Amino acid sequence: MGQKKPDIYLQQKRKIQFKVDDVIRVGDLMDIVCEDENLKRNLQILKIYKINENDGNRLVISKLKVMNVILEYIEADLRVYGPDSTIVEIGNSSSTSSFWKGVMVFCVYVLVFIGAAMAIMNFHEDVSLYKAHEHIYKMFTGRENARPLVIQIPYSIGIGVGMIVFFNHIYKKKINDEPSPLELEMDNYQTEVDDYIRMHPEETNQKENSR
Repeated sequence: MGQKKPDIYLQQKRKIQFKVDDVIRVGDLMDIVCEDENLKRNLQILKIYKINENDGNRLVISKLKVMNVILEYIEADLRVYGPDSTIVEIGNSSSTSSFWKGVMVFCVYVLVFIGAAMAIMNFHEDVSLYKAHEHIYKMFTGRENARPLVIQIPYSIGIGVGMIVFFNHIYKKKINDEPSPLELEMDNYQTEVDDYIRMHPEETNQKENSR
């Protein structure tokens, strides 16, 4: 009888990040479990792909490609879990790229701030909130006041506090460990984008060259 093939368990990762000229290895794409620690270390450093400038912003590397590389190195019983492929996001760490990224983030913040302010003002105008404040002030004091600041100021502060509580953030700090509604929506959106990329890898500018 021949030598028994080793059992190797692999957990495919959903997404990783690398830069141009980085080498992607099995250990970057898979979590490996096997009884032989030396074999595990050797598998982790097996080369899968070297990123080049023509790869665009992302690659999709399937588990079949990883399995082929492993089976070329050793005959084994492979058991792979997780998604069918890993998305490799390709970034550029240059200072110029970081600068323009910061500019874009700042512009997005400004646009979101202006948009939110316009939405709140238009809503208040539609529902005639200033007249409601006047009526509330007259109801409690018996006097008319065209600018009831005693109501308007706390109301304005309350809007800001309510937004902080709703989004569960004060600048970079979270109020508690629960995800905010915005984080949940962003996570759902990113999951849908990743699933689409996995289903349509030909649209991701990927060029999986041979080793």
